[in-house]
Amino acid sequence: MVRNHINKLICSCENLYAELENINTILLMTKTFCINKEFNGIYYSLDKESTLQLSEERNNYINMLTILSEKVNTAKNLNMQLEQEIRLHNDSDNRS
Repeated sequence: MVRNHINKLICSCENLYAELENINTILLMTKTFCINKEFNGIYYSLDKESTLQLSEERNNYINMLTILSEKVNTAKNLNMQLEQEIRLHNDSDNRS
């Protein structure tokens, strides 16, 4: 029973890691899209004031996406640590 529970926990950790990886990929793709728009100066023929506002808005989005990606990476690392602890506990129980 305990063994089954531990295997389910490990499987959940693996699934969570995969989902976090997918989220991070989407974040990085979106960030790259925003950066490319900004660096290529795509402003849709806007006046100078609107161009500055759009540029500032894009940079804010880029910064938020960077922070989100960092948080997702932190969550991935915490998840890996949790999975390692579960595996260590499982291994030590198997040796007993």
